[in-house]
Amino acid sequence: MIQDSPKFREKFRSYILSWGGRATGSHTTEILNSSLFENSLFLLLTTISTAGAGLLFWILSAKLYIPTDIGVATTAISLMGLIVLITRSGFDQSLVKFLPTYKHSTSIFGTSNLITSILSIALGIICFFGIGIWLPELNIIKDHIYLFLIFLITYSTVNLTGTFFIAIRESKYYFYQNLVIGSRVLLLFLLVPFGCLGLYCAFGASLIMAFLYSRTLLKKYHVKYLSFDKEYLNTSIPFSAGSYISNLLITAPIYILPMMVYNILGAEKSAQFYIIFALAQFFQIIPATLSMSLFVEGCHGKSLKSNTRQSLSLILLLLTPIVIISILFIDIFLSFIGDTYLEASLLFKLMALSSFFIAIFQTYISVMKVKKQLKNLIITSALLFSVLIGSSYLLMIQGGINGIGYAWLLTYSTITALIITIEWLKPNLLTLQGCAFVECLKGISNSLLK
Repeated sequence: MIQDSPKFREKFRSYILSWGGRATGSHTTEILNSSLFENSLFLLLTTISTAGAGLLFWILSAKLYIPTDIGVATTAISLMGLIVLITRSGFDQSLVKFLPTYKHSTSIFGTSNLITSILSIALGIICFFGIGIWLPELNIIKDHIYLFLIFLITYSTVNLTGTFFIAIRESKYYFYQNLVIGSRVLLLFLLVPFGCLGLYCAFGASLIMAFLYSRTLLKKYHVKYLSFDKEYLNTSIPFSAGSYISNLLITAPIYILPMMVYNILGAEKSAQFYIIFALAQFFQIIPATLSMSLFVEGCHGKSLKSNTRQSLSLILLLLTPIVIISILFIDIFLSFIGDTYLEASLLFKLMALSSFFIAIFQTYISVMKVKKQLKNLIITSALLFSVLIGSSYLLMIQGGINGIGYAWLLTYSTITALIITIEWLKPNLLTLQGCAFVECLKGISNSLLK
């Protein structure tokens, strides 16, 4: 188990100083002494542990279950994730934004959970009646509607609970909650005889256990699971709406692409894509974690300019060695999982390279949220969604699942180029001048243009 001990933090600092001293020079010590680093460390460890458990879950699934069962189960899980994403309605972001300052903070979670739960049930029922049209071969949901709705409502609540722990700067509870979710790995072995239903239930049962555990933690903060605060609702709606639209556009491709692969290339290719995508999620952990910490720190009144520079520099320090090592050894790792997954090695490598561009994009999104620049937030997110989904569809038809990798790299590199161009034209917009990461990207760009 990963622990956030002073000894571990000191070793981690030593690594960053050793590597970072060469990469970013005198700014490294400043970064490590910042509150951003302290608040990001446990959240980073939490996310890595969660992703590790998820990766182990799908690796064991690939060994224990046939590809078609994995394809069906992953599609059903992706559908649940998409519904939860849609029905968040931006209240998860408003939870982070308003919790530090709203006078009746104990009612924020209950109000958000009530609304998102009702929306989840409603959309889940709509999907049940429309599943025969959208995904006619997905019988697991049609035959087990009650399980689907129970897992769905639990998924929604557990997701919001995790955001609450992050918002109050108690990421350790978020960590504990996700350790409970990781128990799904053990359930895999018990449910093998049930095929794709067993795989699906292993995922859902772990969510129920996490719900029961987090419920006991929330009592410590006198938070009710269900309540209604009309004043908070009126205050948060504008920010919730803008954040909701932006987050929906950014995150939806994660859930749409597996279903696109399933419909266009079949269940076996869907299994390949999902396993590779689960691996590639490791590269998004660092940008996502640091950008979330930047958002939280900004909402608590910390210096946005300083934290933005520190966040991007720290991402560069952590991400570079991970990407290089992963690209060098991914073929060996995939051959261990199975030869069928080795065919998608190129997809993994393209997604790994994209992570540097994703870091710039996610940092930009966090800055816009803190500044409440909702118009820029929505425009950028809409551009990302349209280019990513459109190019993925076209390139998938031409090059199979590897085409999605090319689309991923093309989309995020293009968006990053636009953001950096805006920064050159308006240096004070993102406060990135002097950031080691951006200066590194500029140097690469200038070298290519010579």
